[in-house]
Amino acid sequence: MDMDTAELHKHAFRLHGKPLTFVRNQSRDVALDFLNDVYTNDRGLNILHGPSLSGKTTVVQHFIDALPASAAVATIDCSHLDTGAFLAAILTEFGFELDSSTVNEQLNFLKVFLVQHTSNDSAPLLFIENAQEMDTIVYHCLCQLAKTRCHGQNALRVVMISDCLPKVTTDPRAMITHEQFVKCVMGPMTEVETADYILAKLRAAGSETPEDIMPQHLSKEIFRGSEGYPGLVDRLMMLRMQEAKDTPMLFVTLNGKTVKQVRLDKPRFLIGRSDINDISINSSFMSRHHAMLVQQGEATLLIDLNSTNGVFVNSKRVASHVLQHNDIISLGNHGIKIVDPNLQRGCKLDRTLMEDTEIMKVLNDPRRGKASEHKLTVLTLS
Repeated sequence: MDMDTAELHKHAFRLHGKPLTFVRNQSRDVALDFLNDVYTNDRGLNILHGPSLSGKTTVVQHFIDALPASAAVATIDCSHLDTGAFLAAILTEFGFELDSSTVNEQLNFLKVFLVQHTSNDSAPLLFIENAQEMDTIVYHCLCQLAKTRCHGQNALRVVMISDCLPKVTTDPRAMITHEQFVKCVMGPMTEVETADYILAKLRAAGSETPEDIMPQHLSKEIFRGSEGYPGLVDRLMMLRMQEAKDTPMLFVTLNGKTVKQVRLDKPRFLIGRSDINDISINSSFMSRHHAMLVQQGEATLLIDLNSTNGVFVNSKRVASHVLQHNDIISLGNHGIKIVDPNLQRGCKLDRTLMEDTEIMKVLNDPRRGKASEHKLTVLTLS
């Protein structure tokens, strides 16, 4: 995954706050239609539920952002709130601060506000996050607000956002049970939707060719790991991007087109025509063992192994060269780009490694043992 050359100017997969872009899919479209129906019709009690990280909050925020400025909207997290704190949070969201008020005073004030606003505009909207954690007494208070009427319609439209059906609504003693709620369930994305989701976010972050960053086989891997839930996709992509950032990478090109990507995660890498090399390039320009990379600390040394056609770095022929971030190694009509931001700090190689005896030892060891080593898995880009 070539994250360094992707030119991502923004954070593509945020785990908190407003996402960089809103990517539509079938489940989100169903949820948006549901919320629009809540707003435009007399739908007093509603539940939007789905597994954690299915994107409920993202959909709700996208819906709220599209509402007219005159709409009265309150969004609160009911986790660990008692009745007084619950009502105070709603009042604050609607723009009111009542000092030293009792629960009854808060409740009555809210009812007056709901009726007045419904008379002059549309019924206010109340979104309650983490409704699965709502206290029973708080729920009874909510039911009283939900029963407020104005001109024969509900003066408050409630959407309980929950990972599952809230237990308080299934309590036989509840004032309003879950059967009286209109419900919408958010499900996962399909494999195709997951791929589109990833590519859209990479484009929004600045990539002009996101398909090069996230080839199809990696997209399928992300889908399997996340089961198509957007929050899990974001987390897995964050891990992938961090892994790609931390691990030096080699990108092998043929006539300018990337054909392989390899993690530079071993102390020594052989490059040549033979299959026993870490990077095998089947070309008449390549010697059987053409060149080798040696890592020492944060430095990476490129050594020409007496190849017939030579080794070039940034178009200059070299016998040995301490590589820098984004250097291009030319081997015939193939190129190898090294991507390692750590190399920008002007890494220096221990001079003892440059002594002839040390270099010959480094060369001979991998040649003798290479055939029996576990070969590196090379990712071929589709």
